Amino acid sequence: MFGAMVPDIDHTGSKIGRAVPIIDDMISSVFGHRTFTHSLLFLILGYWLFHIFSLPESLEFGIMLGIISHIFLDMLTVDGVKLLWPLKTRVSIPFGVKTGGLFEHSFFLLLILLIGYTGYQIYL
Repeated sequence: MFGAMVPDIDHTGSKIGRAVPIIDDMISSVFGHRTFTHSLLFLILGYWLFHIFSLPESLEFGIMLGIISHIFLDMLTVDGVKLLWPLKTRVSIPFGVKTGGLFEHSFFLLLILLIGYTGYQIYL
């Protein structure tokens, strides 16, 4: 879950942004939202940093999976992401989902139910 919040460190209104206000202000003012922290360069940098600090492989995998899933889901929105930052090209799908809209909330609820059901089935 932590990994899924990391890319929004560039958004002053996000949970992680409010938790670390100095960093989110700096990143937001220098790069903007959905740019550097939503890019392949950010993923590579994160992967490199994990190896420098020798984090346990399972922790590294979980955080990277969270970051990747966040970026992928943001690509499904109307605004998309600058996946190839510093290039200005935005990557998104045609007819993307509106952030904060009914479809996004319904999809999120369905995803949570699916994860819960899958976890329940594995537990049995």
